[in-house]
Amino acid sequence: MTRAHNACATDTKWIPPPCAKLISATAHLTGVCHRPTPSIGPGRAAPSPKKDFDAISADRMIFQSLADAFRQGKLYTNPAQHLFILSPNPDLIPRVIAAYDDAIAQFEDNDSFKTSQANFMREAIVALYSYNRINEYKALFAELRRRYPEAAPESDPEKFVQAEFTARQQHLTPDTARELINGALYQSIFWKTHGDSARAEGFQHLARLTWDHYQTALGATNSPNALPPLDEMRQAIEQN
Repeated sequence: MTRAHNACATDTKWIPPPCAKLISATAHLTGVCHRPTPSIGPGRAAPSPKKDFDAISADRMIFQSLADAFRQGKLYTNPAQHLFILSPNPDLIPRVIAAYDDAIAQFEDNDSFKTSQANFMREAIVALYSYNRINEYKALFAELRRRYPEAAPESDPEKFVQAEFTARQQHLTPDTARELINGALYQSIFWKTHGDSARAEGFQHLARLTWDHYQTALGATNSPNALPPLDEMRQAIEQN
């Protein structure tokens, strides 16, 4: 950490490219430092295509590492019950987005970075919702629509979350709907039991959204494929 901090405090020209990239990734996560990429000016040669390719490849590696840190960046432990659970760390979302912003500014013609950023923002919105961070998920949804309107054609943030959560199953079968809802309810009960009321509430909301989505698509409430009321589904899980 000391070496990285000192490196950031000095001229980066001496740092080998891989080391500079690693320092950049660390800086995005820790907030230790940030130095914008020097612009091309008089007397500075334009980067070669190979260097551009190497830089883009390195940035993609950073994005994957940062995204993985977000997805598994929080450790819940309960040694008494032998529980060690990796879960998303929503606090890293701004740093991941900032890393994408840096690369997009440096490689303006590379649309793949923009596509990747939009996909990450969509994932992050659902994660924030599951943590019951209502103001944050709405703010990020508004930012997604501002930057990439085609990625969020739905103007209602809650309907967007509903669509994203059920996106893998466009036509929910009764078994699939029950599986998704029970999974969200189980998460809600688990986190409530272990003291995380905000996350418990978030997963309860996701279960409700999925239940509403399925029942609305089904139409008739007296259909043999209709699900039990959500409260009954939750009680069944709590009793098992």
